[in-house]
Amino acid sequence: MKKIITLISWLIITATAKSQKIAPCSCKEPATGKIQYGYCDSLRTKYVIQCQFDSAYSLSNGLARVIKEGKVGYLDISGKLVIPAVYEEGENFSDGFAYVKKDGHYFYINKTGTNQFKKNFPLPSLPKMEGLSDGAKKLLAQQMASMRQESSFKDGLAKFYDTVTKRIGFINTKGIVVLPEKYVFATKFSGGIGIVKEQPTEPAKAIDKTGKQLFTMDADMIPLGEYNNGFIKIMKRLTSSYKFNYLDLKGKPLFANFYDEISGIENGYFILTSTSSSGGKKMGAGNTAGKVLIDPAYDYLGTSVVKGVFYYSNKNSKGAIEAYGLMDSAGKRMTGASYFEFEKANDTVLVARKKEGSYDLQYCHYTLLSVVSGKELCKPAYLYKEWNTVKGQPILYLFQSRYNTGGFNRQNWCFFNPKKGVLAEYDDDLVNTHYKLGLFIAPKEGRIFDLMGTTLLDSAKCITLNEYRKDILNKESDIVLVKGEKTKKWYAYNLVTKKIILSDIEAYGENYGYGVHKHFTEGMLPVQKNGLWGYADANGKMVIPCKYNEANSFYYGWALVVEEGSKRFFINKAGKKMPGVETDWAEDFYDGIAKVKTPFDSPKGEQVHYINATGKIIFTPELPEFFEQGDMSEGLAAVCNKNKKYGYIDKTGKLVIPYQFDLVKDKYPKSIAFENGKATVKKDGKTITIDKTGKEIR
Repeated sequence: MKKIITLISWLIITATAKSQKIAPCSCKEPATGKIQYGYCDSLRTKYVIQCQFDSAYSLSNGLARVIKEGKVGYLDISGKLVIPAVYEEGENFSDGFAYVKKDGHYFYINKTGTNQFKKNFPLPSLPKMEGLSDGAKKLLAQQMASMRQESSFKDGLAKFYDTVTKRIGFINTKGIVVLPEKYVFATKFSGGIGIVKEQPTEPAKAIDKTGKQLFTMDADMIPLGEYNNGFIKIMKRLTSSYKFNYLDLKGKPLFANFYDEISGIENGYFILTSTSSSGGKKMGAGNTAGKVLIDPAYDYLGTSVVKGVFYYSNKNSKGAIEAYGLMDSAGKRMTGASYFEFEKANDTVLVARKKEGSYDLQYCHYTLLSVVSGKELCKPAYLYKEWNTVKGQPILYLFQSRYNTGGFNRQNWCFFNPKKGVLAEYDDDLVNTHYKLGLFIAPKEGRIFDLMGTTLLDSAKCITLNEYRKDILNKESDIVLVKGEKTKKWYAYNLVTKKIILSDIEAYGENYGYGVHKHFTEGMLPVQKNGLWGYADANGKMVIPCKYNEANSFYYGWALVVEEGSKRFFINKAGKKMPGVETDWAEDFYDGIAKVKTPFDSPKGEQVHYINATGKIIFTPELPEFFEQGDMSEGLAAVCNKNKKYGYIDKTGKLVIPYQFDLVKDKYPKSIAFENGKATVKKDGKTITIDKTGKEIR
């Protein structure tokens, strides 16, 4: 099953393969454990820019802010650092500009990194810190950070501060002062409205972009932030506390009552918190029309990732919240409070974990919840979830490995397509995904179905013939072996043409309790009939008759076969034997190179040779022991000398890394093969990782 980068979010549902968006990703350095940040594509399947930053932020105005070695810079949508990290401070781009600090000066840059207005816009100086507590110093630093953010452009205007008059004014995106510096307090403009004060003791008032007064707030109201989505949060002074509400664009309170707390707009709703008669905090919800939809009666209430659906919960006898349920916008409970860890699957379905007696993960399984009916759409029986992209469509896999009473490994499976719903749910040893054709193959169940859940085949059993070697390009087989439900006989089926191509064939290993088979590679299928092997093509034509005791798949134009008397040799697709070395033992070609051993009665006795696809010997190891030599992997093969020290040859047979290493484990040297450009070996008793030059990677 394909693995994709962790922390996959709902982006995988909404984004397409053609999307140009990038998203911040994090990774940990193995050596130091340090967390660094980079950027992935919107599906989070690959890195656009590798992890190298101290911090990374989402795109804003087409540029993303990053921090490297304490300095701020900006990336474009391709991941290129278009504005170098040279600023001591910097905010996100907004309205085409970013407010930055360099060499102690604050100013605005455009998307080329140029000081757009060729002048500085300083911030108020911090008050003296001497004698202040650490908490007070931290609070002042936070206030200064907030002021820097408030200097960003919004609605085409930005605040500036006159250090002489100590008053606030506004400039436009041309750097022209449109509202002179006469305010002691001012919010950003939003929706054409800003909240200001000209004197500290006067009530706050709303103005438009010309400075015209629109309305005045009550004297006991304090604005919090600026207008957002047509509302501004306010705090009302009471004798011994504060209450909260929102004002609309006309300055009218949104809700009839003020609340102990009120959240910002989330999916079109506000979360309201009041003190109950018993003294505890209770939560409810209201809408943007000022209507209370759910009275404050729950210990927890929050908006979900699906609009119009809420999470609710109440504390248990010990005062703790254990799990959550779903509630609609009318206050109707859709489910009991039995779930947690929600994720959006589509507009009507959530992925959730169901609490089953404990928060221990082995007891809390995934299921799918309908936000329409509140019902579980599959069994709560899955410990793992994974989003895969199959033929351009996101598919959710829910699965759990387990052992049945017979001791055989089985799995529970559920497949979900956001466009269709649940495709299938059943038990099987393994489900194979054919990514090219968009098919799912359940071997034990004998079922093959597509991305919309349509069944192509429903048989007793089937065997996939995929090849999983990294050096093979076409890994997904278009041919499967199928056991008929009624006839109980095996046949070969072409998934592309949807036709049976061979009948009455034998499934290798079936009598031993497993259904393994050779691979369909290079257009050739190893076929067994009456205990002998031959080869057929994708149309079912027998190209090479069944006459061999054993027959492997084709690799690099050659297949390894065994005749009566255990003679091993390679044949081509015409069935002709490879000329050259007589073999006593041989293995398949890897990276175009095969390893063979001559018989003990050959002229030079037992020898191991590496041969290329023409049959030419490229290298003969000093030690004539077949299983002491490695297969070719990523262009290098581990070979040992007579002293049992290992080095590496390339595909020409040249010893490119000298003999100097030992096996990590004393066995066939697959353990020191190269993978992803690295190999793990032993040297002087120490286990190390080397690169393809033989140098240790630290």
